[in-house]
Parts: sequence; C-alpha cells; structure tokens
Amino acid sequence: MSNVWDYWESGFRIIRIHQVMNGECACGYPDCQALYKHPTQRGWQATPRWSQEQMENQEKAGFFNQGFGVLVDDHLVIDIDPRNGGDESYKKLCKNTGIDFIKESGFVVNTGGGGQHIYFSHEPTEPLAGHLKDYPGIDFKSSGYVIGCGSLHISGNTYEKEKGFPDELTSTPKKLIDLLTKTYTASASSSNNGTASEKEIKDMLSFYKNDESVTHDEWVACGMAIHRGTDGKGFNLWSGWKRPGEGGLSDRKKRLMDVKWDSFSGATSNPITIGTLIHLAEQNGYEQPVTFEPDYHHDEVLTVVDSITKTKVDLLKPPGLAGDICRLMEGTAYRQIPDLYPIAALHIMSLCAPGSYTKFTKRLNLLTLGIALSAAGKEGPQDIVRTLSAKNALGKSVYGGVGSFKEFILNLVESDGVTLYAVDEVHSLFASMKSKNANTYESKMEAEILTMSSTSLYTFRGAEKREFAEKINNGIARLNKRIDMGEDNLQDQVDTLNKRLGYIESGFPNPHFSLMGHSTPDNIDGLINQQNIGSGLLGRMLVVRCNEYRAKLDLDNMMPQEQVNKLEEDIVFSLGMIKGHSGEMPITPEAKKTLDECLEYYEDDEQRNHQAIGALYARCYEQVLKVSAILALGCREVKKEHVDYAFALVENSIADITYLLGKNNLENGGHSIRRSDVQNNAKETVIRNCTGQGKPLSVIKQILMRPKAFRSLASEAEKQGKDIAQELIDKMVADGDLVLDESNNKKRYKSAK
Repeated sequence: MSNVWDYWESGFRIIRIHQVMNGECACGYPDCQALYKHPTQRGWQATPRWSQEQMENQEKAGFFNQGFGVLVDDHLVIDIDPRNGGDESYKKLCKNTGIDFIKESGFVVNTGGGGQHIYFSHEPTEPLAGHLKDYPGIDFKSSGYVIGCGSLHISGNTYEKEKGFPDELTSTPKKLIDLLTKTYTASASSSNNGTASEKEIKDMLSFYKNDESVTHDEWVACGMAIHRGTDGKGFNLWSGWKRPGEGGLSDRKKRLMDVKWDSFSGATSNPITIGTLIHLAEQNGYEQPVTFEPDYHHDEVLTVVDSITKTKVDLLKPPGLAGDICRLMEGTAYRQIPDLYPIAALHIMSLCAPGSYTKFTKRLNLLTLGIALSAAGKEGPQDIVRTLSAKNALGKSVYGGVGSFKEFILNLVESDGVTLYAVDEVHSLFASMKSKNANTYESKMEAEILTMSSTSLYTFRGAEKREFAEKINNGIARLNKRIDMGEDNLQDQVDTLNKRLGYIESGFPNPHFSLMGHSTPDNIDGLINQQNIGSGLLGRMLVVRCNEYRAKLDLDNMMPQEQVNKLEEDIVFSLGMIKGHSGEMPITPEAKKTLDECLEYYEDDEQRNHQAIGALYARCYEQVLKVSAILALGCREVKKEHVDYAFALVENSIADITYLLGKNNLENGGHSIRRSDVQNNAKETVIRNCTGQGKPLSVIKQILMRPKAFRSLASEAEKQGKDIAQELIDKMVADGDLVLDESNNKKRYKSAK
C-alpha cells in the first residue's frame, strides 16, 4: 500500500484532512458534507512542500492517522465516480481516444467508493477543463486535491493501490490534453466566486437545460452555486429550474428542496460557487460579459495596524534620528524615492550599534529588499549610507557585493565581525545562489548569509580556520619583526590581529551581518514565490515594493548646501554617540504593552499557521523587536512610538510580499487563475501606484496592461466593445478608492487611502 511518505518523496504537497470522530467531522459543523475529505485549514491551495522534519512532526501528532490529501498541481488525475456513470464514461473515453489510461498510467488508486484515481504527470501550459459533458461521472483534476492512497473513505473502505507508486508517474497522453484544453478566458470566468444578478443566472440556466443528461450531483451543485451567487436569496431560481414538461413541485419535493437549500449555508473548505454554473452554461454556448467588479479592500492592513498602534503611522517619517536621516536623503536626492529612505536609515543606525540590545533581542542586524524601477533614484540612499558610514570610521564594514561564501568569511574577519552589504542589482546574487549550474562557492552563499545573520556564535570550518589563522600569524610575525627593528606605533595592529586570531579559534560572538539589497520589478518580482519566501533568504527579508513610476528630477527644491552640511554634521555626531554606547536598552511599559499585542497577533493561529505565508508571520515578531530597538538607539530607550512604527513597517512588508505572490500567481498560475484574482490584483496595483501626487489615466492603463492575465481579459472585453481598464478606474472613483484631481489643468487619479 502507498502512504503519505511515498507521495511526499515524489514531490507532492501534502494537506491535512479533518479527522472524523463518532461520525462527525472535527471541523465542528454537524452537517459537514465533506467527511474524510475536509482540509483542516483555509488557504490549503497554497500549502508549502513540508520539510522532512515538519512531516515527521505532523505524523507524530497523528494528523495523518485517518488520511491525507495531495495537491495535484503539476499532475492530472482522472477521477472516476461509478455512482454517476463514471465506469461507462471511462469505457467511452478509452474507445474515443484509443487509449487505455489505466494501462498507460504508472500509478492507479482504487477509491473507497468503488471508483479510481488514475495519476499522470502534467506540466501546465494551458488551462484544462475539469470535466466534459460527454463523460459524466469523470473529473479531470489538474488543480485542487485528491485524497491519498491509504486514507479512509466514508464507506469504511480505504483508498488502495491498484498499480505502481507516486514516483512512477507517466506523462499525460497528448490526446487527453488536446481534449481538455480550453482558453484562459473560459477558465478565468468559470472560476468566478462572486455574486450574480437574477437576470444573469436566468440567462445561464437558459443555456444549461435541466434534461436527462443532468445528474443528481450536478443538480445539487447548481443549487449550491445559485445559493452562493445570490447570498442565499435565489431559491426560486433553483426550484424553477425544472426539466422540460415537468409540472409544479409536489409538497414533498418542495420540503426536500427547502431542507437541501438550507444545508447549503454550511461551511465548506472548497465551496461550489457561481463560477460552476457559469462554466456549465459556457459549455452549452453561454458567453459571460466581461466586466469589472473588484472586491478588494485596501485598508485591511491599515486596519490591523491601527487596531494595535491606536495611532496613525506615517512610514515615510520614522521617529527620531531615523527621520533626520530620511530628511537628509530627501534633501540631497536628484530624484525622490522616499519609500526606500527609512530602510537605509535603519541600516546605518544598526551598523553603528553592534553592541546594543534589548531584553528580547540581542542582534540588531537587518536583511532588506527594496524594489524600484531602474534609474528611479535607488543610488541616493545607497550613497548616504556609504557617506555616513565613512564619516563614522565604518567604511571598511560596508561592501558593495560579494562573489563567494569565502569572501563573506574574509570580510567578517577583516571588519571585526561587523558587515553591511549594500548590493544594487541584488537579483544577480539570488540568481547565482539558486542556479542549478552554480559553482559550489556560489551555492553556499545563501547558507552562509542565513548563518551569519542569525547565529549567536559564528564558528569557522576547519579549512577556513587553518587558512585564516596562517595568514594572521604571518601578519603578526611581520609586525613583530618590524617592532624588533625599532619601528614604533605597531603594537595596536598586533593586538588587533591577536584579537582576530582569538575569534578564529573560538568563534565570533553575535556577528553583525546586514544586507540592504535593491533591484527592479522586472528582475526580482518573479523570485517572490512560495518556495523562496517559505524557506530561503527572501523569507527573512523586510521588503519594500515601490510604485512603478519614476519621480521627476527636482533640482530646484533640493536642500541648500549649508543646511545639508549642518544636518549631516548633527547626524554624524548622533551616530557617533550610538557607536560609543553598548549594552541593554530598557523598554517603557507602554512599549512593552504594544509589543505584547503584536506578539499575540502574530502568534494567533490564523497568522502563525497561515498556509501561504505562515513562515513569514512566524518571523514577524522578531522583526518588530529589531526595528523598534534600532529606532530607539538615539535615545537609548524603546518607546511606544518606536514599536508602532516597527509594526507598521513589518505589516507593510507582508502586504508587499502578498501582493507580489498574487502577481506571480497570475503570471504563472495557468489553470488556477480566477477572474476575481485578476480584479483584486489590478485594483491593488492602481492603489499602490496612485499614492502621493497620483497618476494620469494613460500611465495607469500602461501599468495595468503589464500583467498578461489582465491583458488577456482586456482583449476579450475589447471584442465586446468594452474597456475594462476604464471600467475599473471609474468603479474605484465611484467607490471612493480613487479621487480625480483636475487642478492645475491636469487630470490625475490619486489613491484615497
């Protein structure tokens, strides 16, 4: 019998299923319609590939005792249900295609209900239909999940292997792919999960006739779709969907339908939506109008922040010294890019304070990623960081790039354990670390970064220890020889080398390793994916995604040089004071109370075990602790305003990462793309890019047309004489999300957030 480990070792992503006790699902709903098939968490579609340790822990906890599900992305499973004519349809499918699919498959499972799951591997290039009208009782699953072999079925039987193992999958036959291929538009529209008007549903039902070909399950599914699409108000639409020639409903059937209709209100992990009805109608000739009704609410992040901080936080104006550094960057920039200034300010303050800490965090280093258009002004904050570092005798600790993991180690030694990498075009570094063709010294860099940035004691491997010890001993010998020859003022250098030698022998305690990376949307956005944020370096970085618009050169409004000099002088002095202090910084009671609220929020199950970004949330509290402590360096006491700002900054990073995940899912999602996802991402894109002074209509449309998913919908809408970009913008103005500013004889749309 195959088991969960066979699937995991073959690359399948595993999802947990609610156990059933005394005939009731552990989800808590007594009328649950998905016994032994109900995923335990929302967002199961984004379940990561668990590590071996995570799998072992879940197995020990008993999560797989009754069964498990497997996501079928990158696969295709023919799911045969004999109760609805699946056996006859399968014979017909084999005859029509000339293929015995069970024979062709390397892995087949007999389901507990008497059906079969026939597995194939499949690399999605085009969306595929989930079922075909000519083959009732068969689902063709290229998305979603199936219950794994070895699991219990509601019948009391188990899913048992018929042949093969999950690692013996064969490719999906081309004839079947050709049969299932459909256009992106149909896939997107059939996945609509919103509501529909009574007229729209009647139009759909006029194409999808309730004749003898409609099975009981399809009849129920239609009812569920209408229920969800009308918020439970469309019973008459369902009850009126009768077979040709059928008279009025009997009292008994009316009561049965009433009961069934009420049961549709129960919670389910994978609800049947109005998109199901759309899809069924489209298969019979219905064409869905292409319109835009976005349902994204941009203020969700702000609401979370406000609920904890109890105050409005301006991310462009951090408190204290960090705010002064931002003003210096703003006053000296040829082209403004203010979103990146706070991150740079935090880095320079952090670099000056490797010996400072609080009760809750001993390390004040940061890993950050700033994303902005090329030639948008990223060099401004980078230059200020280098200038201020040099004026505080820390220039040796700032590096512009690195070529190998050994270079990281050498820099750590030569900078006495304090390093900041200010790397432009950081995507090249990520690409070299992830490349299958990377040399060993490149592929080890990510591990070295993660170790140096998190360990409390960095110890050297034997080869590096011997190599560096030999170099330092040789240097000490040369200096001692010069001292013996009468040269003065060399003892300090000898002492420094002896100190380094001690670190090499015993290890560097709490090395300060920070990375301030910058890149462009074209080069880095695609790397923000589930795998990289879940386990790699990107998942440990604070991310700032700037809008896709270059500010104008504004030389006339630059700060006067005399004022620049004075501000810079004050900042250098303050940084010097930070550098001269070390030790623990106290936390005020008000700040501690807000920190406790942040911890409670991040440790809530909804965040901590979020299927898509739970790994990010798990690290957020540490980020809040670090940022608030860095902001406090100027006054040596962590105050509530520092925690408020830190929490808002971390939440903004989560929002940016979530936005990029959605953007990439649209670019690469294939069959899993939903129309509502395109709508929500488009609205989010407009809001993000219309902050501040706003954007003219032509620029907004250019930005909207960049993702291929939106372009596809726009092309389809154009055939119907519609401009969905304009529809979206008009809708956002009507809803108060955008404001049209017509002052100065120019029309610009501004975000109303």
